[in-house]
Amino acid sequence: MRLYNAPSVAKDGIRNANTEFDNLPQFVKDAFLTGMKNFGVYDNSPVKVAVEKVRLPKGFELYKFTEYWLKNQKGEITPWWSPLEDFKNDPGLEARKRLAKALGTTASELSGVYAAVREDWNAGTFILRAKLKRDVFAFFGQCAMQPRLSSPTAQNPNPTTRQGRVHGRTTNLPGFAWQFYIPTLTDADIEQVSRSPA
Repeated sequence: MRLYNAPSVAKDGIRNANTEFDNLPQFVKDAFLTGMKNFGVYDNSPVKVAVEKVRLPKGFELYKFTEYWLKNQKGEITPWWSPLEDFKNDPGLEARKRLAKALGTTASELSGVYAAVREDWNAGTFILRAKLKRDVFAFFGQCAMQPRLSSPTAQNPNPTTRQGRVHGRTTNLPGFAWQFYIPTLTDADIEQVSRSPA
């Protein structure tokens, strides 16, 4: 497993240095498996894994399966990522591809289930890779279970599976993959490396 040494520079001025997990929006906290209340039931897993605030160095590479680009229509950079190579408990993209092959599925479909990406959120049709341009702090933990489809809302009265995504049979997506949440990223922090078909 690759070990990353924390750079010997002050924390002041580093993205998210003063951001704490407890102060993040509730929907963000609910996306992590921390033993907190999720969707009206308590997770009964015997092991509770706390979300860890980690410092990622300049040059650290990230990826995600997505149908989207680095920025959304509002110009905001996506905050949800996985480590391209092995980091702590996450073995990285190539290991996920090997696991998917062994299970007879695609890495994109496996990620949709394992990372609990609701089917109406994202088709996962591309692999988006990015690289940090300077040190940032991120929140690292396991994905919580999510419903397979979102509940109807006034804005989306009939949530349906995104085109290109296989609709599964279970009500929920189990989660348990490891993920980064890196809020408030700007062009000064990160750059897109590639976006290729999954």
